[in-house]
Amino acid sequence: MKTKRFTLLAIFGLVCISFLFAGCCGKKETNPVSPPGSAKTYSVTITVVDSLNQPRKGAKVWATGHSDTVTTDCSGKALFELPAGTQAIGLAFGQEQKTATVSITSQDSVSIPHLITFGPITMMPVHAVLDDPQGKPFGGVRVWIDSTRDTVLSDSSGKATLESPCGSRLLKARLGVFIGQIPIMVSPCDTALSVPALRLVLDPAVRVLVATTPAETIQTLLPTIGFTSIDSISADSLTALANRDSAKCFDFLRNYPMVFLNCDGQDGIYNANIFSVLGQYISSGGVAYGGHYAFRGLQQLFPGYYQQGDIQDLTPNDTLLITDPALSSYVGYSSIAWQSTDDRGLSGYEKFTDLPPDAKVLAVIQNAHPQVGVIVENRLGLGRFLWTNFHSQDIASFSEQIKLLKYVLYDAAELR
Repeated sequence: MKTKRFTLLAIFGLVCISFLFAGCCGKKETNPVSPPGSAKTYSVTITVVDSLNQPRKGAKVWATGHSDTVTTDCSGKALFELPAGTQAIGLAFGQEQKTATVSITSQDSVSIPHLITFGPITMMPVHAVLDDPQGKPFGGVRVWIDSTRDTVLSDSSGKATLESPCGSRLLKARLGVFIGQIPIMVSPCDTALSVPALRLVLDPAVRVLVATTPAETIQTLLPTIGFTSIDSISADSLTALANRDSAKCFDFLRNYPMVFLNCDGQDGIYNANIFSVLGQYISSGGVAYGGHYAFRGLQQLFPGYYQQGDIQDLTPNDTLLITDPALSSYVGYSSIAWQSTDDRGLSGYEKFTDLPPDAKVLAVIQNAHPQVGVIVENRLGLGRFLWTNFHSQDIASFSEQIKLLKYVLYDAAELR
């Protein structure tokens, strides 16, 4: 019996000793070791930007030693709970990776971003629509974003898609003498940006040339239409230059995208030499405009045509009938009673029924038989010769008829 009692006491003693060593039967430690992850953390914002300081959307961000990986939102931000001290931050975007460090303090909050620059410039698709000065779709326009080198051309419907860095930008466009620009704001929060239609205007820096004569003064009407940078030379001087040195005359004309030949009346100032040079100029891509008596030049530029003159004298009841749908759509009417300070109206001038096969007739005299062109576009090589069978200054007081001239001159200038 004694042996059994001794054995029980011995077992009890061993158990007590074991609990003492385990800390269960004595005083607890005053500074226990904190388990991992129990240190105080702070809300931290990591903001990732590209080299232009624009938000980097879709970057993978993580803190070394922590399991969470966060993808930046469209403002480039990723939120973490991190302890104070220097933290190693890993980043990945596409095939690129980077490691950076941030210093976390007790003052940190989500409103204080830690900025990290990483990855290539963020580019976003931009969809643009280009219109010509008449509001028609403008194909073949060169379009680009300021600060970038890449350009694209608009298609036949005036549409163009290009890529732009994020931020406040300027979309620019040009075709020949027409230019346009529009401010845009490109955000990584958008999948793409659609820009409102951009209507191009005549570049005020583009200079045009007027050959002046006593019979017509189109230079007084051009600023109203939108041509503000105008050089002039007398028709006599221009013809004399062609007589003296045709090559020099051609080089002179090529300084200008458009040349306006004032009608020379009955004086016959222009001769075969000047129209020969003018033909070279137009064939190489130039655009020329001539009033009534410019048909003499058309006879030389298009041999065998513009020969059958006809004066019909329907005045004062002349009505202009527009045969070109685009012109009619732009001016807002299909016919108009002709108003002019010249009492010959329209039909009091020579009219021609024998036009070149590829001539484009935009308007005729209504009720005239045979029906002949009053506004005619003649193509020659790469360029055009636009002919109106009236004097431009005779319609200077009539806004609806000025719109006609504005359209056809702008339409002709698109070629450049």
